[in-house]
Amino acid sequence: MRQYEITIENGEYPLKYIAPNIADAFGCLVEACRRSDWVELDPESLMVALVDMHIGDTTMAEGPGWRVDVMEGRMTNG
Repeated sequence: MRQYEITIENGEYPLKYIAPNIADAFGCLVEACRRSDWVELDPESLMVALVDMHIGDTTMAEGPGWRVDVMEGRMTNG
C-alpha cells in the first residue's frame, strides 16, 4: 500500500504525518500552509506533484517548509 509521509519543518522538531492517500496529503499541506508563516506552496503545483507520486513518476516533492515522500508498505501514524 502506498502512503505519503509529510514532514513540516519545525526547527529541531519536525512534524510528521502519514497520509493514506494524495487527497489527505493535499489537505494536510494546505492546512499547514494556512496555519503557519513558514510553509509555502502553490496548490496546483502541489496537486501535480502528488499525482506524479501516485502514478509512480516520482517519489518525493518538497517546497519551502515541507516535504512529501512516498512510503511503500503498511504504515500507520504513531
